[in-house]
Amino acid sequence: MYRIIEKQNSDGTCYEMQIYDSQNSLIDTRLIQVNSYATTSDDGTSMIMLYDSRMQPIEDAIRFLNFGGMKGQSQNYVFLAITALKFLYAYLDIYGILLQDMTKKEAIGFIDFLKGISREGLLYNTELTTKRKNETVSSYIKVARKYVEYLGYDKHILLSKSKSFKTIIIPESDGAKTVQSYDVSVKTPKRTDYVPAYINIEEYKALLKATEDTTTPLRDRIICRLLFEHGLRIGEVFGLTLEDIKSKENKDFTVQYRLELRNRLSDTKEQNAKSAMNVTSPDTYKDPDYTRKGIGYQTIIIGEDLAMELLEYINTAHNSDDKRYMDRRDTFAAADSVPFGNPDIKHNYYVFLNTLGRPLSENMWNKNLRVIFKKAGLAVDEGVRKNNLNHRLRHGYAMYLSNVLHLPDFDVKTLMRHKNLSTTAIYHNPTPEDTERLQEQLIEKWEISLLKDGDD
Repeated sequence: MYRIIEKQNSDGTCYEMQIYDSQNSLIDTRLIQVNSYATTSDDGTSMIMLYDSRMQPIEDAIRFLNFGGMKGQSQNYVFLAITALKFLYAYLDIYGILLQDMTKKEAIGFIDFLKGISREGLLYNTELTTKRKNETVSSYIKVARKYVEYLGYDKHILLSKSKSFKTIIIPESDGAKTVQSYDVSVKTPKRTDYVPAYINIEEYKALLKATEDTTTPLRDRIICRLLFEHGLRIGEVFGLTLEDIKSKENKDFTVQYRLELRNRLSDTKEQNAKSAMNVTSPDTYKDPDYTRKGIGYQTIIIGEDLAMELLEYINTAHNSDDKRYMDRRDTFAAADSVPFGNPDIKHNYYVFLNTLGRPLSENMWNKNLRVIFKKAGLAVDEGVRKNNLNHRLRHGYAMYLSNVLHLPDFDVKTLMRHKNLSTTAIYHNPTPEDTERLQEQLIEKWEISLLKDGDD
């Protein structure tokens, strides 16, 4: 019988293996510990060495860490990989397992080992003290998968895929992808703190109120309005330029304001308009399709009040007495002028800027929006970011069209600028409160229907 006791020493985590005979008498003790050391090769290259409990170099792991799977990875990820491999080889040593021959039961046992789950069995008793979160264990298992793949163990249990699939919504892509799960994986319990996939109209009002307390209140208010009231994708917002804001006088002398969503060669990846024609070279601007509505670009009609807010923001953000600010605007925020742009715009720039005069970045905006959500008292993901905040606004637009305006699915599809109804269906994400409301409405309709039957 073997008793495995987790301990700590100056080199980190180790495991004392006590060996007992059939009379339950202690006959031997072994210390199992995998150690890592940093050294320098003869040519001056930094090396990471891994040694097993017998101080024998683990050559496969050394090659993986220095020449193979970790090449180009960050220092933090390499450190994570070292830790994962130390636990892996300690586990293999304790149970006398050959990595290439690991069974599904042994792989599941490794996950429990990482979690710190103690076991009592006929042959092995383990006393583990370190408890690890599922996210940490999952990151170690991913390293182990990468490692066995590097070693060429193509049929290893850690690489075996199950027959089940799951659909994952991809934020900002208006689509979803189907992924196949692994036979052996860390089972993460569902979150109990529910974060809705969209915000409703009352929450949106609170969000607009919260923008008043930011350092750039007008800019933040406008972006939120574009996302929720008009369903723009965040890339389309970042890609807006001065010449994309247009107006025309109607026959009744009212003015129609509109935005034209298009791509430019000067755009970054963050400024992509997903539903517009991609620009790969200056010659794309000469393509007749580039100037065709619905193919080369898309039009969004906005109200006069939003248009006035936009113009007010432009007049403020693009005119400053700060020379360095304006120099940065001229250098970094310049955008291509395109055929049939706005002839009144002599020099074209991206609309939304940061406080330094550069184009607003996705990272900066996401941090800002997260603060706005919290100020508004709206739930946000903590730790793992599952619900994209920008997309929650666009989702809110979709649910408003469906739940409040009760528009037919085809109209929702058109206003969302989707090609297929199946894509629009992805946006139907009712909250538990929505489900209860529908059930209550159903009960009311049943009561009315039954009452009518009784009258007959």
